[in-house]
Amino acid sequence: MRLLGRINDDNEALMAQGFLLSRRISCQFEQDRSGWEFWALDENQLPEARGLFQQFLADADKAPYAEFLPQARAAFRQARPASGLAETQLKKSRGALTASNSTPLTWLILTVCVGLWLLQTLIPATFPYLCDALQITPLGDAGLGAIFERGQIWRLFTPALLHMPVFSSGGGFNFMGLLHIGFNMLWVYDLAPLIERKHGTGYLLALMLTIGVASNLTQYFWAGPNFLGFSGVVYGLLGFLWLRGKTDPRYGVLLNPGVVSFMLIWLGVCVLMTGVANGAHIGGLLIGAAWGYASGACRRR
Repeated sequence: MRLLGRINDDNEALMAQGFLLSRRISCQFEQDRSGWEFWALDENQLPEARGLFQQFLADADKAPYAEFLPQARAAFRQARPASGLAETQLKKSRGALTASNSTPLTWLILTVCVGLWLLQTLIPATFPYLCDALQITPLGDAGLGAIFERGQIWRLFTPALLHMPVFSSGGGFNFMGLLHIGFNMLWVYDLAPLIERKHGTGYLLALMLTIGVASNLTQYFWAGPNFLGFSGVVYGLLGFLWLRGKTDPRYGVLLNPGVVSFMLIWLGVCVLMTGVANGAHIGGLLIGAAWGYASGACRRR
């Protein structure tokens, strides 16, 4: 049994199943929180099944496939006659998208990080105040215990929300500031929705908070309190998806080996550079990978 791909829309999933069945493709589709996974049951049909599935995905006009809905619905009822799930899913299929297709936390993180960066860029005088309020310890206070004494436990995570200024203190343009926010937000946009659609917003929130706190504490004990950026969480999300896909073949999300290699090479390059939060990168990657491996192993069992 081989994974063909995923479809988030219920109605389109039924169309795709009916289309494959009409071509006598032996297939199975299973629902999780973010949509439907399609599996080819016969290895001999795998090339044809992949071709037909990709043809369906590539066709922007799905109306011609509506003729296959009755066949798909009949097969769905026959597969689950006693559960009552068929009627539930047929009712849901009339909607355009399932609620789980949304990614509110991903967009919230993007909005907050970019918003804070724009604020410090447009009004540079705000940057010291943001650092004083959001870095792991207040400015001038290197003691980690101070945040617990004052009840400011948000500081364990909030350094991830700040990014390097685009203008230096002398007024010159700092290209690294642009690269810092751009690189991190691009990876959040690519990686976070994969997890949020698959597991839900609450799961992604717990994962991000855990990775963020762990990576920040690693960096704090590595080099002190003066650091910022979401890259520790980004490496954690990468590690989670990488190991989850490796340990659970039916997960449906498998990162391109080239992407993983690039990020690991970049991690090694950063270790040789100064002024980079290498502790956050390494700590985040290890925590995310451990979570991904553990969850994948449990799911496989």
